[in-house]
Amino acid sequence: MDDLETAILISFDECGTADPVLKSQALAYCQQLKETSSICSLCMERISYTEFVQVQFWCLQTIDEVLRLRYSSMNPNEKLNIRKSVEVLLLDAKVQNLEESYAKIANVEQVIMAVNALSKVLLHP
Repeated sequence: MDDLETAILISFDECGTADPVLKSQALAYCQQLKETSSICSLCMERISYTEFVQVQFWCLQTIDEVLRLRYSSMNPNEKLNIRKSVEVLLLDAKVQNLEESYAKIANVEQVIMAVNALSKVLLHP
C-alpha cells in the first residue's frame, strides 16, 4: 500500500476512528493529486491492481470528475490514452474470475459512458 491508497482509506474513515487532523491531511493530499495532469493515468492504473474497493471507487469518481471538468482542455493524446486504458481494463477484467470480472466491467462501462457522453457534447454542442 502506498501513500495514495493510505490517504484514500483514511479519507473514507469507515470506522470513524481516524484522527481529524490526519483525515484532513489525507483529504488535502487526495485533492492535490486530483489537480495533477497525470491523475487519470494514475487512477486507471490503480483500478487495475488495488485490493481496496474504496480506492477503486475514489479512482472512478476522480476520473469522472476530471473528464467532466477538463475533457475539453485535454490534448488528443491524453484522450487517446484514457480510451486505451479503458480497453486494457476491460481485457484485464475478462481474465479474472467471473464475479470480479462483472464488477470491474461494470465500473469500466461507467468510464466509457462518461467519455462517450463528453465526446458527443463537445463535438456537437
